Amino acid sequence: MVFKRLHTPFYERPIGKALQDYDKYRNHRFVNRFHSVIILILYEVILMLSWDPDVLKYNAIDIWFVLLHSYIQFGTLLFSLFFIITFSKHLYYDYFGLKDGKERKKDREDKKKKEKEGKKDWKPEKKKPFQLNLWYLFPITFAEAFLWAFLIFALLRYVVFGFLVISLDEIHIQTALDGVWTLKDYHTNPFQDLAIALGAGFYEEYIFRGLLFMLLVFLAGQFKRFSQFKINLKDVPGIPLRYPEYKRKDNKWVTTMLWATLIYGLSSYVLPFSDVPNIYTFLYRCAFGFLMYLIFVYRGWSILIWTHALYVILYFLFV
Repeated sequence: MVFKRLHTPFYERPIGKALQDYDKYRNHRFVNRFHSVIILILYEVILMLSWDPDVLKYNAIDIWFVLLHSYIQFGTLLFSLFFIITFSKHLYYDYFGLKDGKERKKDREDKKKKEKEGKKDWKPEKKKPFQLNLWYLFPITFAEAFLWAFLIFALLRYVVFGFLVISLDEIHIQTALDGVWTLKDYHTNPFQDLAIALGAGFYEEYIFRGLLFMLLVFLAGQFKRFSQFKINLKDVPGIPLRYPEYKRKDNKWVTTMLWATLIYGLSSYVLPFSDVPNIYTFLYRCAFGFLMYLIFVYRGWSILIWTHALYVILYFLFV
């Protein structure tokens, strides 16, 4: 006797298939580049449309590049264009199944090896087009990023505050519970606020969750004094970045994470337009940086940049 299924299994339904594809491809190189291009285009376009000649600095990255503003008129635009053009070129190659320079070079090297082995008729495999429908995966990525952003926005301030209350007898907490309040006073245009959030989502994560780790590991290879940062790095699919690979009971990984977290926490106090040093904001930013790193490692680049962007948007809306 043959029994017919009365209900279609979850992963054979459209929403189930979408979630299955999302879990499989959320950290794919094509997906990471796609989200990076979207967030950078939105950042630059909105910034141009809401441009105010009285505002000299638009986000934390403009402050980091403050010396370049004397020579580069458009601030981060040149950097954004570089990323947009580079990522878009690779998106085009992947979408239509075309090989880039590195892949063609590898094919030539493999062909020479095969010819030496006597396999003169050997031909490299054709690249399969990556034509996944990202438009239904995008809302899922956005929803997960919003969930992380909301949880961090709603809970982290109270966790840090509670820790300080337990640890210290007397502390002073500013009303806004975070340094973003200074930016809110500085920017009165909501479109500028949106642009700031999008720019922070990409650039701050690129610098502090990517380049900073690469710099520490580079120093470890050059100077014995920095040997505690000599750890293994993993490539971020599709993005020219590397991040520390987590290993259990690895003291060097812990040391690197602590220093990177401290540098991120201190960065808001050592630059022009910096905040006034405050034990609460310092610990808050250290904890925030560590949470961003965990999202980076376990959920991927795309979710990381949207989580940061949406987190800043929530602050502009509710703080």
